[in-house]
Formats: sequence, structure tokens, C-alpha cells
Amino acid sequence: MKRSKVYVMVIILLIATQARVHAYTDPGTGTMVWQLLLAASFGVMFYLRRILTWARGLRGRDVRAEEEVNATIPNQKS
Repeated sequence: MKRSKVYVMVIILLIATQARVHAYTDPGTGTMVWQLLLAASFGVMFYLRRILTWARGLRGRDVRAEEEVNATIPNQKS
């Protein structure tokens, strides 16, 4: 909790103490940043989907393995 407060204070101080910067960014830079953000977000979505599919497969495998064991044991009726 303390770390998050420190981060917030640092961000506030950085924003509050802005200085003039004499730098040039060409018009394509904004497009490149948007492309980077979109590519990163799609990459994260596909990666998370793969992890979730894998986890669901593990959970399903346990159930299926138990069903197979039960199916191989013959019913014993007395």
C-alpha cells in the first residue's frame, strides 16, 4: 500500500513540475505509438486466451480420466 502511494506522489510531482522541452516529434510517431499499443494489447489477449484454454484443458482432462477409469471397471451387481 505504501509503494502505491509513493508512485502516485512521484507521478503527481512529475506532472506538476513540467518544464518546457524543445523537442521535435514527427507526425508518424503518434501512429507508431498507437500501433505499438494495439499490437501489445492483441498479443496479451491471445496469450491469455491460450493460458485459459490450457487451464481448462487440464481441468477437463482430470474429469475425463476419472470417467475413463470408471468406465473400465465392470459393473458388479450382486
